[in-house]
Amino acid sequence: MTELADVLEVMHNPGPRFHTLQANGRAWRHRGRHTTAFRRATPDDATVLTARGSGPAPSSDEEEEPWKVWAQTPERMRAEFKVGNETVNVIFHGDTWWGWSPSQAPRTNGGRTNYSHGGGPGAGLLDPSPILSTVELEVLGRTTVLGRSAYRVRAVPVVSDDPHGNRFALHHFASGSDEYEFLVDADGGFLLRTEARLGGEAFYVIEMTDLAVDSALPDGIFDPPASVAFDESERIRHPQLADVPRLVDFTVFVFEQSPGGFPFVVMHSRDPDRGTPPTVMIIHSLDERGGNLWLTESGEPMPADNAVGQVWREEDEFRIGELHVGDGTTYTLQFERDGTYLRLSSAVFSTEELVGLARRLLPMPTDPPRLVR
Repeated sequence: MTELADVLEVMHNPGPRFHTLQANGRAWRHRGRHTTAFRRATPDDATVLTARGSGPAPSSDEEEEPWKVWAQTPERMRAEFKVGNETVNVIFHGDTWWGWSPSQAPRTNGGRTNYSHGGGPGAGLLDPSPILSTVELEVLGRTTVLGRSAYRVRAVPVVSDDPHGNRFALHHFASGSDEYEFLVDADGGFLLRTEARLGGEAFYVIEMTDLAVDSALPDGIFDPPASVAFDESERIRHPQLADVPRLVDFTVFVFEQSPGGFPFVVMHSRDPDRGTPPTVMIIHSLDERGGNLWLTESGEPMPADNAVGQVWREEDEFRIGELHVGDGTTYTLQFERDGTYLRLSSAVFSTEELVGLARRLLPMPTDPPRLVR
């Protein structure tokens, strides 16, 4: 009981126990078991699209991604993590964040708390206190990890009156698990490793592989790049997909059949400084294929996408681009349909698959009438 009390104390208030932290790590998952756990955790009244893409399946049912995190208490953090085949960067100063990646324009919330940004797999390890009310803990013993004394802790989700409560609180460590094993830093209260299990088998692991606590951090690590212009206006919104047609003055297209993943919508208003028109971006996160599918639409021609190294060619009604990034290739289609200008991009679908998806796009109905804002 004394050890359990000690664990609860350090997990409840981890931040003040260290001044700086720098960690590299990995996130490993088993796709099949992870999907099973996700479906298990999804409420019966939720609507989830789970259609698969038509391309080849991944060569392995396992995937692993690196991540990095830097933190300085009480309120500064920087993270780098993978989304598909690109690296996302984000810096937090209290309630304010700045984020950027190769496919996303640099943006910031300007301190507005109704506009959030994820911190990647490593961020959730730094403060485990939100999960304490959703699990029962059992201390299994002590161990040493990365030169740090740690508690081995078994965590079992508790039955909640709120069907969504545990799912949201444990989402970072994989909802729907039978149990978790945490390695809790005995001095700092943060997590060195988490392992989610289903039927006794691990399916999602987040762990630190290199760690420095209370050491000097690189100069300027928490400073947003001075050479980057971050959009801090109210030009970005995240409406429900069903509401989009009445918010714009052009026809919005969607896939005849979902390529997979629940669609996430980002609307950008006109930006005179960058010369960009109003756009709607519909993003499908394809967990089973390890990447994203981006569909961007506008009622006006969009600026040319001229990334360094991108090669374009014309084929039928499509302008097709190829961009080699690391070990992967991002394919982009640009085309016009009934007065709407569209851009379809992905690193997990081939050109032929994108063309097939483009030809099966359908216009969304506009009833009630559009309300342009």
